[in-house]
Amino acid sequence: NELRGKEIRVAVLKNSLARKAFDGGPLEGISETLKGPTALIWGAESAVDVARELVDWAKKVEEIELKAAILDGEVFEGAAGVMATTPTGTTEIRAMYGGLQASIGMMCAAALARADLARSAVLALAFLTSGLFLVRVAGFLIDGSASEYTNGVLVFEGTYSVISIMLFTRTAPN
Repeated sequence: NELRGKEIRVAVLKNSLARKAFDGGPLEGISETLKGPTALIWGAESAVDVARELVDWAKKVEEIELKAAILDGEVFEGAAGVMATTPTGTTEIRAMYGGLQASIGMMCAAALARADLARSAVLALAFLTSGLFLVRVAGFLIDGSASEYTNGVLVFEGTYSVISIMLFTRTAPN
């Protein structure tokens, strides 16, 4: 009743029927997580509201296992996946990834102000973009999942990695 009052719906599923129903549809991605007792939960104003309530509810009821979340067709597995869709999770992801981007920007700005920092800025750009690119590729190779966003970011990070490495080799001291 507590969830219903917040316009959140709960349906207990028979896994084999759910897999058949989800086959070829937008929920197909969570079929792999349908093992053991399963409930599908949806509704509220946004997916973040649902995730927030679920995380709070799971803290109260220890027997609940958060298996997965699906947001815009992308599957987030386990409790960490559900928590990543909460405002705190989103803020942490933004802080980590945005922090890297901000660091790159600040280093490049410092290099514009002081020419002697240009080589260091290009090296930092090469390491950061190459690191992000390689980890994203490794993630793709491990789980085989990719989205339009992932593909676009791979092109962006790969291109910037190549450009920054080329710039670094061209700015070598004489």
